[in-house]
Amino acid sequence: MNYLKNRNPEVQLSTHWIVIILSLVFIFHTSLAQVSWIDKRMSPVQIQYLLRVYAGDTSDYHVEIRIDRSSHLFHLAMATHNEYDDRNWQLVRNFRVICNSGPATFIKKDSALWEISIPGDQAIISYDMLLPGGTRYTHHPYLTSYGGLLGDLHSFMYIVENPEIPSTINIDLPNGWQIATGLEKSLKSGSYRASSARVLLDCPILMGNLHFWDFRMEGILHRIAYLPVHSAVIGFDSMLLLNHIQRIARQEMDLFGHIPYKEYEFLLEDGVYGALEHLNSVTIGAPQDWIQHSMKYLDEEIAHEYLHTWNLINIRPAEYSDLNYGVQERSGLLWFSEGLTMFYADLVLRRAALPLEDSNRLSHVEELINQYYTDTGNRVITPRVASLVSNDPQGFSGDYFASTHLQGELIGTMLDILIRSETGNKRSFDDVMRLMFDRFGGERGFQAGDIEQCCKQVCPVAEEQITAFFQQYIEKGLPLEFNPFLARMGLKLDISYRKAIDEQGHERVDRRMYIWKPADDSVYSIHIMHPNSCWARAGLHTGDRLLSIDGIPLKKRAEFNQWFGELKTGDQPSMGVLGQDGYHEIKILIEPYFAPVVRISKVPNPSPGTLALLEKWTSGE
Repeated sequence: MNYLKNRNPEVQLSTHWIVIILSLVFIFHTSLAQVSWIDKRMSPVQIQYLLRVYAGDTSDYHVEIRIDRSSHLFHLAMATHNEYDDRNWQLVRNFRVICNSGPATFIKKDSALWEISIPGDQAIISYDMLLPGGTRYTHHPYLTSYGGLLGDLHSFMYIVENPEIPSTINIDLPNGWQIATGLEKSLKSGSYRASSARVLLDCPILMGNLHFWDFRMEGILHRIAYLPVHSAVIGFDSMLLLNHIQRIARQEMDLFGHIPYKEYEFLLEDGVYGALEHLNSVTIGAPQDWIQHSMKYLDEEIAHEYLHTWNLINIRPAEYSDLNYGVQERSGLLWFSEGLTMFYADLVLRRAALPLEDSNRLSHVEELINQYYTDTGNRVITPRVASLVSNDPQGFSGDYFASTHLQGELIGTMLDILIRSETGNKRSFDDVMRLMFDRFGGERGFQAGDIEQCCKQVCPVAEEQITAFFQQYIEKGLPLEFNPFLARMGLKLDISYRKAIDEQGHERVDRRMYIWKPADDSVYSIHIMHPNSCWARAGLHTGDRLLSIDGIPLKKRAEFNQWFGELKTGDQPSMGVLGQDGYHEIKILIEPYFAPVVRISKVPNPSPGTLALLEKWTSGE
């Protein structure tokens, strides 16, 4: 009190205002706390994932999902891939929900969908994921003593009501293991970010004793990660691998003119089969022996899967959604998404001056047409139907076999010739691909008519011919007529049939049949590849379940492969099958078969313009 009395009036006035201001601050702070509580309740859901691998345990791994600011009722789902359905939900074990605010409940509403009810706004969901055994494929998760492949839709569930929210992913691995993934790195070691559930579920995580090589193109970092089998030392020329991938990447970037990612990961795995494209990465089985002795096989895989970054991931069929946890989605447009990717994978390698199996482009097309006539389903089943059943193991194509990859590659070849011919080599299908990417390289999916319209815009002088092409070969699915297109380059095709022979001149055994195992079955099923094969003539049909071979129950694929590979002309093996009309023991007479022989030759006295077209087309310009 005495202190204040000794102050002058201005000081006393200031003190008075200080008291008032402090009172207002107190009131404002109290209100702000209430507002903050309201904002917290209304702010976006926050989600963190933990993926934990236990040292020495390759049978399963652990996942936790920490959710904050959630609604009281929400759903978690395991997504289904567009190209396959592994039914990974079957491998979930020990599913639990923990809440600090009270007991939580959950119900499995569907095979891949969990409904969760919590009393507060926070929850920790945890579960273990078993790992499938058998052959390792790049689209299956696996763990070994030296590393593995986890993450993406095989590991993580997403909140169905909030698929667009970003998330943090923490990865806990055995000591010494490294990580390679398309997920965005955060400042914390072993921590990553995903901008949405779609990103999270399409960024696999390669882990283990990895080898890395980096390169930049257009200022963008590209990383190669290699997981060798049981070896800290790689037995191949890493600079050769790096050089080939760089050359492939350069050609594909030049083709589309725009890069749809900020960074990219080439995830290569020793001792694994297959390949699969992802948002900003690719997983590819890459045996060391391939890289050391047969790099062309790996080049073909890389060129194909990397090009899917544009054609399939970004230029996406309209039937494919961002996220789906139900029945696998089908598209009638895979003849474009897969077939044109095959077309450009071959062309890119030629432009990059990398070795291929076919010595030149003309030989390659000759072999494609030969296969087109060999598998008669290609001339019976429309590209749309072939696309719809290409990822379906149910055998809806009957006793025919058609390849949407092959059909699409030949469709692209003929359209490319048409466009080049009508524009005096000033335009090609390259321009169609770039236009497709410009129009549909985002959220908007494309329809069948969009491809036709892009072709017409690139080559308006051939509008009527393009209309006729799509009506005949795409919509109606009539057999492709190759000579009208080859004639534009001064070429003609001749086809004849003769007994199939191998490289040594011996008669080939009719092997136009294979077996597969449906995901929900323990028994192998038969797929007939030709209705006139010795297998079909004996009475076997696609979809028959194979129970025994030569009276011995069939348990393993390796047993069938050995039996199948040893068959000779004149053998009469038997197969015990369960068909639609019951069980039958069917005897098959193994016979040679007649196969098409396709030859493409030059016509006499071609015009200068025709020769120029052939030269540029052959060179791949």
